[in-house]
Amino acid sequence: MKLYIDELKGIQNVKHLFTQISLLIEEAQIDYSRTLFFLPRIYCKSGFSISLQCNYESYCKSTNGYRKLGLEWKTVEFGYPSSNEPLLHEYAEDYGYDRHIWDDNTKKYIVVPFDPVSFDVTGAVGQIPLKVIQKVFDSHNGIDWDKTLSEA
Repeated sequence: MKLYIDELKGIQNVKHLFTQISLLIEEAQIDYSRTLFFLPRIYCKSGFSISLQCNYESYCKSTNGYRKLGLEWKTVEFGYPSSNEPLLHEYAEDYGYDRHIWDDNTKKYIVVPFDPVSFDVTGAVGQIPLKVIQKVFDSHNGIDWDKTLSEA
């Protein structure tokens, strides 16, 4: 299902943005627990972009609970940022874990210890507090709504 978010254009406060998304869901009388919807990739004025989702299959939490629609969101799912943004690292689902890489020569997995210096979040997903994603957007000069909506 496509959620029409043109009327959100201009909102720079992430907490307010997700409250307005919840209101759109309620106004459209969408059954949150049965309807899968996706928000468009969000682009910042610096060129940075990221997927943020709050549907019932995402890592998200409102004041009503985990994967429950609410007017006040605490966390949302992020995914596949366009660059290795350090503010996202600790919220990625694979942060802090060793990697296991298959070695065709030995036919065994090789354990590569976790290294926070070389960690790259660009291929990751995770659950992130809205206050942190606000810091990310602020550090990238805010949301570029024209680009975001043109790609939707």
